[in-house]
Amino acid sequence: MTSDDKTIHFREVQRFNRIGLWIMIIFVSGFVLFGTVQEIMYGIETGTDPDTHIGVIILGLVIGLGIPSVFSTIKLITEVRNDGVYLMFFPFQLKFQPLSFDDIVNFKVREFNPQKEFGGWGIKYGESGKALTMNGNYGVQVDLHDRSEVMIGSRKPQELVIAIEKAKSVLS
Repeated sequence: MTSDDKTIHFREVQRFNRIGLWIMIIFVSGFVLFGTVQEIMYGIETGTDPDTHIGVIILGLVIGLGIPSVFSTIKLITEVRNDGVYLMFFPFQLKFQPLSFDDIVNFKVREFNPQKEFGGWGIKYGESGKALTMNGNYGVQVDLHDRSEVMIGSRKPQELVIAIEKAKSVLS
């Protein structure tokens, strides 16, 4: 699904901002980095096996730097264009995933429980379909011809629905 007209009627970029989880990530990463620095700079070993020195360095880089780096890049990008709704959950999806207006039967703003309905936030699958959510419990439910649904988490669900209506009317 590609359109010659790349008009974007709506664009929302949501970043990972769950404070409690960020505190835990920073605490664990800091603890691991502290142990890594202790071993490398001051020679304070964390184990009795000499091979653990390399393991500590690898663990320090992966947990201490890698996990915070990945979490800082996570974002859900939602765009409404003339031919459909485009979704990308970066860095897990590197290209937009299109929902063509031809496939959309209905759409509405809805409050939902990400944990109960889909098992949490992120790219999740439930009984009725798929959810792409970052934070909160509001979004737009998109019903498709194949009777599945896509729940798009949004901080601006009303604006998203208005943009879909506008873009669909341009298509008609």
